[in-house]
Amino acid sequence: LANFGLDFDKTDNIAQQYFHVPSNDPRRYYALMQIALQTHSKDGHTKAKQTDLKPILRKWLDKNQTEEVLQLGQDKACFIKHNNNYHPTALYLMEHTVAKRFKKLLSINETWDSEHDISFARATENIGFPLTEKQSEAVKMVINHSISCLTGGAGTGKTTVLKAILDAHESLEYNIYPM
Repeated sequence: LANFGLDFDKTDNIAQQYFHVPSNDPRRYYALMQIALQTHSKDGHTKAKQTDLKPILRKWLDKNQTEEVLQLGQDKACFIKHNNNYHPTALYLMEHTVAKRFKKLLSINETWDSEHDISFARATENIGFPLTEKQSEAVKMVINHSISCLTGGAGTGKTTVLKAILDAHESLEYNIYPM
């Protein structure tokens, strides 16, 4: 129930009252570890150190039980401990998969050719006004690389550049899927 968002105290009360789950039951410990990781991740964190989790766990457990939870959860893949950081298993696997994909994309070497020139020209024609030098560089970078990151302050033309990038990729006959 805790995984579906029910407050731990309510979940714990239901488990003990209706299912007679003892306070030292491993299932209770798994739920507490999930709660601790979820609580810590609410601030945008994707990993936690013991010092981040212990205060959360200590709301319900004594010092020895807290240590037991940290070990038990690792043994049962409730979380992944890597470089002294605790990661929710699903999040760790997702981030690891994305990182591997990015690494593969970064290894692809593309070369600029006449098709790129044509797609860039078509994309910039559709905008209706000339791009700045930096905007043109950004469009060309994205056309020529498998992975890119477009950043800029407010009013710098990120949306305009993105439209040109999408037009260029459509011109190169890529399928575009909005996310």
